[in-house]
Amino acid sequence: DPEELRHFIDRWAREPVPVPFFATAENHNTPRAADTAPNGHIYSYYTLPLCIAMPGIPVIHNGFELGEKQPINTGLNFRAEALACYPAEKLPLFSAYAFDWTRPDNLIEGVRYALELRQRYIDLLTLNDPRSWYVGMSNNPHILVFTRRQGDLSLTFIANTDQRHHQSGRALLSGQWYRTQGVWGSPDIIQVHHGLELSVDLSPGYVLILEGEDLPLNGN
Repeated sequence: DPEELRHFIDRWAREPVPVPFFATAENHNTPRAADTAPNGHIYSYYTLPLCIAMPGIPVIHNGFELGEKQPINTGLNFRAEALACYPAEKLPLFSAYAFDWTRPDNLIEGVRYALELRQRYIDLLTLNDPRSWYVGMSNNPHILVFTRRQGDLSLTFIANTDQRHHQSGRALLSGQWYRTQGVWGSPDIIQVHHGLELSVDLSPGYVLILEGEDLPLNGN
């Protein structure tokens, strides 16, 4: 849920996460990521860069990398019609089951690259500190923008949360509010925003990651 994700990130930018958690698209009790939407393959790729951005464990469930759709158990977030399709004798938690290791449309290379990227920036991405987060903005509600920063290093994530449609807009990466005196048109003190923006056109579920060493961030 894009709004729940935004609320979660907003919370991280205000206070440390009190307990360790799994930052993963699926576990053995949930529906498979590849089977949670009509464009399940796109959704799975969409979750990968977002999961490695969080100070949690990004991948915990075997079969995700294969695009597996068969659930292991039906403990969380299953609708009644889905439960009827998966009695206990059909669930791998209670019976023998083999993954399809020959499926051509898998996520193996995507998972491998995501974890390599995670390792490259491990000190930044595992940092549980509100000051390492900057929550950006966009004029398009489907575009999610946030930055992780430590010292002079920053990684900005710009995500199209829409799994079905291209989305275009402006992503506000950073900014500063100034108070200034009006000398024409209004004598009042007004606020002026000076910020760094990027115009983006993102395919369904696409996540853009930008590395920077001098993005001026404030607000945390």
